[in-house]
Amino acid sequence: MHPFLKVLRTTDEQSQNGIVNGEIKELIPTAMVDTPAMDYQKWLEASNNRLADLSKAPKDAKIAIIGAGMSGLVTGFELLRAGFTNFKIYEATDRVGGRFYSYEFPNDETNFAELGAMRFPPSENCLYWYIKYMQDNPERNKHNIELNGDFPDPGLVPTLVCYKGEQYNIMPNQPVPEIFRDINESWAGFVTTLEPILLPNGVQLDAPARIMEWLDISNPQTYNPAKAQNAWQGYVNYFKDKSFIEGIIEIFCQPNAPKKYNAITKQWGDRYQWQYPDDIEKFGTVGTGIGGQSPLFPISFVCMMRFTLNKLEENHALIVTGTDSVANALADFDINGKKVRDFIVTNTPVKVINPENNGGNVSLTDNKGNVIESDINHLVICTTTRAAEIELGIDSLWQANQKVVANNLIDMNKREAVTNVHVAQSSKFFLKVKPWWIGDANKDKVRCITTDTAMANFYTLDYNPNDTEAVCLMNYVWEDLSEKAEALGELDERYQRFLRDLGKIEGIDYILDAMPKNVDETNAVMIDWQLQKYYNGAFALTQPTQEDYLSQLYYNFTNLNNNVAKIYFAGDSYSWVGGWVEGALQTGLNAFSSIVKNLNGTFTSPTLSPLEHHNPKSIVYNNPSSIGAVMSFGPYGGASVKTIYYQEQIRSGSSFAIYTRGGDCISAITVNGKTYGSPDSNPIVINLSEPIDQFEIYAGYSNYYRATVVRCFKINGTTYGAVPHTDDMKYSLPLDNPSKITQIMGLHGDAIDRIGFSFEEIVHPQLSAKRSLQNVASALKKTALSVLIAGSMVLSMSSCKEKHEEDNKPEAENVENGIIIPQEFPNDLGIANFSFPEDSTKIYTWLNNQDTNSITEHAWGIWAGLTKKSNQIYQGDSLCVFETWMGVKELAAMCKIPLTKGKEAQQVKKGRTALSVPRQFIHAQVFAKQAEIDSSFQIFETVSYNPGAAKYALDHKIFNQSELNKYEVKDGIGRIPQFPNNGITLKPTYYTGIPDENGLIRVPTWPGTPNPAKTFGPEKWNTYVYADVTNSQPANKKLVPVTTENPSADEIKAATCNVSDFINYKLDEAAAVYLNKTEDIDGNSNFKAGDLILLVAMHVGTKEISNWTWQTFYWSYQPDSPASPSSTAEANLRPSQIKGAAAHYAVATAYAMVWPNQPINGGTNTNVTPIIAFNPYLEAGFAPNTFQNSNSTSPNKLGLEYGVQTNCMSCHALATVKGDVGYTADQYISMDDMSLYKNEVQVDFAWSIQGNINTKN
Repeated sequence: MHPFLKVLRTTDEQSQNGIVNGEIKELIPTAMVDTPAMDYQKWLEASNNRLADLSKAPKDAKIAIIGAGMSGLVTGFELLRAGFTNFKIYEATDRVGGRFYSYEFPNDETNFAELGAMRFPPSENCLYWYIKYMQDNPERNKHNIELNGDFPDPGLVPTLVCYKGEQYNIMPNQPVPEIFRDINESWAGFVTTLEPILLPNGVQLDAPARIMEWLDISNPQTYNPAKAQNAWQGYVNYFKDKSFIEGIIEIFCQPNAPKKYNAITKQWGDRYQWQYPDDIEKFGTVGTGIGGQSPLFPISFVCMMRFTLNKLEENHALIVTGTDSVANALADFDINGKKVRDFIVTNTPVKVINPENNGGNVSLTDNKGNVIESDINHLVICTTTRAAEIELGIDSLWQANQKVVANNLIDMNKREAVTNVHVAQSSKFFLKVKPWWIGDANKDKVRCITTDTAMANFYTLDYNPNDTEAVCLMNYVWEDLSEKAEALGELDERYQRFLRDLGKIEGIDYILDAMPKNVDETNAVMIDWQLQKYYNGAFALTQPTQEDYLSQLYYNFTNLNNNVAKIYFAGDSYSWVGGWVEGALQTGLNAFSSIVKNLNGTFTSPTLSPLEHHNPKSIVYNNPSSIGAVMSFGPYGGASVKTIYYQEQIRSGSSFAIYTRGGDCISAITVNGKTYGSPDSNPIVINLSEPIDQFEIYAGYSNYYRATVVRCFKINGTTYGAVPHTDDMKYSLPLDNPSKITQIMGLHGDAIDRIGFSFEEIVHPQLSAKRSLQNVASALKKTALSVLIAGSMVLSMSSCKEKHEEDNKPEAENVENGIIIPQEFPNDLGIANFSFPEDSTKIYTWLNNQDTNSITEHAWGIWAGLTKKSNQIYQGDSLCVFETWMGVKELAAMCKIPLTKGKEAQQVKKGRTALSVPRQFIHAQVFAKQAEIDSSFQIFETVSYNPGAAKYALDHKIFNQSELNKYEVKDGIGRIPQFPNNGITLKPTYYTGIPDENGLIRVPTWPGTPNPAKTFGPEKWNTYVYADVTNSQPANKKLVPVTTENPSADEIKAATCNVSDFINYKLDEAAAVYLNKTEDIDGNSNFKAGDLILLVAMHVGTKEISNWTWQTFYWSYQPDSPASPSSTAEANLRPSQIKGAAAHYAVATAYAMVWPNQPINGGTNTNVTPIIAFNPYLEAGFAPNTFQNSNSTSPNKLGLEYGVQTNCMSCHALATVKGDVGYTADQYISMDDMSLYKNEVQVDFAWSIQGNINTKN
């Protein structure tokens, strides 16, 4: 009953549903993903005409069934086959079958309208078995049942798609129109690939096609319920609290989206990242070209994924004789001279279920208070959940005057589940038409239409090709579109609107000619299931967070109170596959199996019954939600049917130990003093206080237990348990930040069959408040309901790619939906005597004492914090803290947007900050009065603010010209408000280079400050190393850089390091296009998405003192003895907490302009010593003409005139709104120098403000 996301089958392929000449000749057994160990067909096949024997049931046993739909019928059918006759089925209407409803048009025995279920895949194993059983026993079945193996689904018959006023034809065996092809083939790739599904935060999930193989009971070579169960647990853990559209965004709107697959040509293409909003809109309106999905966007992704994994969207069959023929066959099948219909009481709506005898029995009454039946000790409720709530009153207040009894009969959790599980709306509109598609001459005429109008989905159904009339399902819609259909009015009123839509479509006059001018009850029928009394809705579809509700209802049959009457739930609304009749039949059989057990009956095949193959905790649906700093992992292990659930919270002081059985598996665990399993060895204690960076679980077959159990798990590389086998199932969890275990859960019998953990990132107490705010922001972000800001860098709730070819914006991905949340500077670095922000008086003491050691140590602490890994992921790169910060261009764009009073702008970014040509290069050439500006670069930069500085900028709208104008002082010096003392600005500098044929990137590396000073840009260094993109070089290799233009192979080898020795990241397509346009004016560059860009330097300022602290870090081929302006002495102060790539950078500091330190105003350049600190990749190429301006900074008071003689603080002191004061080599600058600053507005040392002013704001 759902729209279907299917891979189109070509019409020359035979349907794989076992149907031949209208009969089911072959059963295709398959398991459902939530219950992979259960084979219903095998159980039914082994029944030998009855599943159980209830001939010895207690004489006082009385069973009542409410509802004669398919679940009620099959329950009654099996009771009768088991020899039990003391039961009644109470049906509120005058017919049986429920939503198996073939409406017969008046005076027409051939055509009917399937108002409910209408298409049936062979994975509906129970349905196919019962149909085959009745077809194989015609002497006992008076109702003919005939099937057609090819339901006329869109795409399998000529189909027309109308989208945004344009028409597109989809013909069988032909490619999908180009406008839909990318998303169609992308979805096909998703359900066809055998490669893992890659999520934005690094999590890998098993491919749907793999899971379907593991569920395929018909293939013993691939059927593996343990693997299927574990794979599905991964999806449940990650997606159970996410909507369908959120899941789609996370899977498809990111660079690692699945590859495209053409189901017709069987050819694979490249990965396709869906474009936002276009592809999402197409998917919502017309699906993958054959049915829109937008009404179901709010539904749980897990719910929708089930339909794919359970193969409910393929090989659909049509019941030519109508679904009523199946329902009536069940009702009238001869069972030892009796039939179920004899036990059905129609037109008998039940209104109240009343406990009797302290719950020992129940009675049923009607809406007038008359008792329908009493002394019932087994009651099967076979209505929809909505009907159970509205018609039967099953809710939190049910029998509130006797709460204990009520809870014993139906506990509160189940009643809450009944009322909370979402029930979908659905509408259908049928009419009889003259079939325009009959005959070879008409085979290419349109039979299905999908539109973005009120008509929505249009089908044609052919029950008798020889008849002069057929049936058109003119409108089939769900949820919001069903509400829209309701609003169109009654029968002919609604039809006229659909006819109007149809009339606007070009080229289908033959359809219009077949349409009647008007309709009435003789030739048309419609239904809105949500308005149907005794149904009150179409089918249950869980929304995010509701999976555990459904679990409680589905597994109700396994955990009934033995001291009171038994109340069972059956129906598709209580199943894992709402809207499919299979769910009704399975839950009916589940209820029957529980009745057999509770009546002390005997099963014909006891080892095959649902009671032997279901465990309510085999899949855990209530693990902590995997969002923010929390991640659920497992439980993983064996299929675990006859096992017991355990769950323990881990808190401070908790204990955890494991026991092993030889080299086989984990036989037991002890958590918080409680032991689960069989402790056959000495305990191995796990240190729960140790921060966890890596975690893996191994499950495999145990020769001792003859089952799949937990072999071991690994924490930070240490194995706990047995040694893993090569063929074990391995499950790993990416932990980007140190984490702790907060919960241990799983299943045990004699051994540990399954084990799972919940983790939470270790957050310093001072960051907990911030973390809470981030989690709130994350939760808001996930709803994908609003856009945060608009402008040149639009930061939206979506992770999808936007179409801005001119915009160099890498597409973001992180733990949720591609959004990067800026992270605070960490304060848990473990570096002695380091804190940020540091007390300014301490820093001034260092300056007064010229304590360069303390200054350098502080600078290294800042570097450690900047390069610490955050919890954010982009394009598979684990982002450093600095990489998560807002870029100034993004902040400037946000400053344009008015804010509601009392509201703060949200710091959320989409993708990496865009690369740009260093502004110094442009400024320097302007100041040098060059006629032409060089437009060919290999050095690029970004400029970013930490959250504290970003908040200041947004609060003060500091990038808006109108705000800056407020600080002007006529004939004086204006100043903007100062940044907060926790503010950080930084300028990462990157080198771009394309690997050669050997995978080597040639990188210019700083050889040291020239003496005497001169213009010395990277093009003049003639010193290179080679970065190996394969990372195949030995660690800690001593490099000898190349200094010649044509080095030998040996010289190159000696100069080659790993690219992982640089902090680096992968380009996306937009960034690659930008670099190709910008880096090489000859057009010889050939960057592509996935190429690496290397961090070669970073300029960092912190507002810990009035003039800011300044430190520059640059890559060094000999980081332990770097060339000036750094030194070996400074390298020796690098703390051990700086590791990996970050340890390959040298540091130079400028916490003052000169020695001794001068006051901010009124200092001198007399008898001072220069402090030189610069970024070699930016300033070293500046020539004297850069600094010899007409302003009073020239001539330089210290006689310095080259870029290699500069000081960060001196240069930044000259930053003003106008930006015309100029640059300077190192010297002291007084901030009250009227010769420099008269009629200027100082921008607190932030050139980044001057370069990004919104002049129109």
